[in-house]
Amino acid sequence: MYLLFCAGYIGILFFMQLLVGNAGLYLPFCAFGIFYLSVADSWRKAIFVALVAGTAIDSLYSRNVIITPFALCAIALYGQFWIRHYNSKHLVESIIPGILIPNALLIPLWLHRFYSTGFSLYQIKSALSMFIFTCAFGAAFLPLLIVTLDSIADLLRMSKYSDAKKQLLESRR
Repeated sequence: MYLLFCAGYIGILFFMQLLVGNAGLYLPFCAFGIFYLSVADSWRKAIFVALVAGTAIDSLYSRNVIITPFALCAIALYGQFWIRHYNSKHLVESIIPGILIPNALLIPLWLHRFYSTGFSLYQIKSALSMFIFTCAFGAAFLPLLIVTLDSIADLLRMSKYSDAKKQLLESRR
């Protein structure tokens, strides 16, 4: 049942990312879902989903270099770092990964773009505006995603983001 729940929300986030990306905005919805999966359940499942979703995103966007699966894997590992070193009970603390996650995807893409086309004032201005927009979006979207997915997981009696730290500490005993 949990696998179906994960596939459902990752699929919806993947579809949303493609829709918004085709409209010209870069909002890494899948990255937020992978972070949630890594914290709430397992980093191994999150890495598998990251490799599949990242490869699909790069293929559908027709990118020359496959960067996204590796960046998404780094986000899955960051989810494990986050749960081991910070508290998942307070929703306000999820603003920090909400700001950092988009940058983990944008920086490799920018470096590739700057390397392949060279620096220009327009590209720097575009990258800066995208940076500010995605940071603000991530800071607002990740807490909302956590609340939504935690409430659905609570209804289905599955592991939740807000209980992840407690489950981690209990498993160490």
